[in-house]
Formats: sequence, structure tokens, C-alpha cells
Amino acid sequence: MSETFTDEYGNEHSYNADGSGSITYADGSAETWSDDGSGTWTGTDGSASTWSDDGSGTWTGADGSASTWDADGSGSYSSPDGYSSSYNADGSGTWVDPDGTTGVYNADGSGSTAFADGSVETWDAEGNYTFTDVDGEPIPDDQYAMGEYDNPDGSVDTFNEDGSSSHTEADGTVYEYNADGSGSTTYADGATETWDADGNGSYTMTDGSVSTWSADGSGTWTGADGSTSTWSTDGSGSYSSPDGSSGEYFADGSGEWTSSDGSSSTYNADGSGSYSHADGSTESWDADGNVSYLNAEGQAVSPEEFYI
Repeated sequence: MSETFTDEYGNEHSYNADGSGSITYADGSAETWSDDGSGTWTGTDGSASTWSDDGSGTWTGADGSASTWDADGSGSYSSPDGYSSSYNADGSGTWVDPDGTTGVYNADGSGSTAFADGSVETWDAEGNYTFTDVDGEPIPDDQYAMGEYDNPDGSVDTFNEDGSSSHTEADGTVYEYNADGSGSTTYADGATETWDADGNGSYTMTDGSVSTWSADGSGTWTGADGSTSTWSTDGSGSYSSPDGSSGEYFADGSGEWTSSDGSSSTYNADGSGSYSHADGSTESWDADGNVSYLNAEGQAVSPEEFYI
């Protein structure tokens, strides 16, 4: 048996006997969760996020950008302009630029860039570089050594003796790679992405919202409005809103929610739960769907008396 009610802020709550449930907020955003700890969130602007009980998840922005993360710390990102990247738990990854340029970076610091014109650069973990031109012919080191180079497509490459390098696109996007496998990307629109050699990373959007991920599959999200969410590898997590409301969910399907006015609700893995109104009155239900009511003075009352 399920319990459904609308709180004084217009948020619609629904809790099911198996521990699943949903909240549809007054602003039109919505959150759902299953008894295994997985769930979804949908924003009013069309953005959406999903999470699974193993710590993996997805995020889709209103502009069409998308991110995924897996329990092992790997993941991916794509933007509407055609850029995409993927990263692995060991710190390696790949990227593809809209013009067709592709890059590979390995956990040991080695990697390669294949430019849209057909030329290729590769480097090993010690920072030694090799180059081939558009015809696939090797370019001798004395013709292509450490330093800064301007490419025909307007991009610029920089190679350093410590094994680090950078690639700057004509639009201002900058990719930086360190010898230990860590690196960063600063996009033309101001968004940034960083990762370390262990598979941890972060992505900061132009509106100031920030997402982080760890190699174990856990992560965080902080919205531009101050809202936050966290998720762990076991499927548990939490969220909070600038208005003071907050919630927490666990891998077994249980959780709790507190409104900015002090009202709160709890839901248990067996389907039981309760809702406490801001005035102190409480309604509770057991796993079989039996509901009991207490008024603000803590006295048991009938449903009719409770809703007077």
C-alpha cells in the first residue's frame, strides 16, 4: 500500500510499501527512487540525472550536454558542439574535438593526438615525442622538438621536457596533460574539467555548478543555486536545497526528507514511514499500509479529526 500527500509547499510525496517513492516539487522538478537505492531527478529546464544502486549514474543538461559515471570511477562527457571525452578508473582516457582531432592519454603519462589534417603526435611516459606528417612520414626530432607549434587549423601545441603538454584549439579550448596522467580541459565557454592520475575528477559549468567524481564511483553535485547532492558507491546519497530542505536516501531504499518549514518525512525499506507536519502533528503507516494519526499534542486521533 502506498501513502500519498501534498505538503504545505505544494510538493507531492508518494511512498510505496517496497521503499520506492517520488516527490514532485511545486516548481515542476521531480525525483523518484526505487527500493534498491537507484533513482532519477528531472529539472524544470529539461536537465535530468539518474543514479543506480552501484554508484553509477548519468546527467543530461538542458543544452544537450551529457555526463556518465560508473562505479569503477570511469565516465564520459559530451557537449552539443560535438566534443566528447571519456575517462577510465586508472586515469587514462580519450577525447574527440568537433573538427575530428582525437586524443588519447594513458595512465602512465603517455598518449597521442591525431589532428584533423592527418598529422599525429605521440609521447611516452618519459616525455619522448614522435611525430608524423599528413602523409604518415616521420618528422625528425631536430625539426619538431620541444616548444610551441602553430598548426594549420589554428590550434597550438606545446611540449615540455617534463613530459607535460598542451593543445589549444582555435576557439580557445585548452587541453593540458601532465606526465603522471592527470590533466585538465578549459572549454571555450569557460567550463572546466580536471582529472588526476587515480581516476578522480571534477567538471565546473559556466553557471558555477560543479560535479565531482571519485575513482570508487562516488561523487557530488553543487548547483549554481546552492543545491547539493552526493552519492556513494553503495547507492546511498543526500541532497539539499537553498530553501533549507534536505534529504537522505540509503541503499536499502529507506530515507528521510526535511522541509524548510520543519516538516519532515521518513520512509523505511519495508514500506513503513511517517510524515510530521510543521505544527507537530504526525501521520504514520506500517508496511501493511495501516495508518495512524497523532495531533500536535501527541494524542491519537481519527483521520477525520486529524484533517479538520
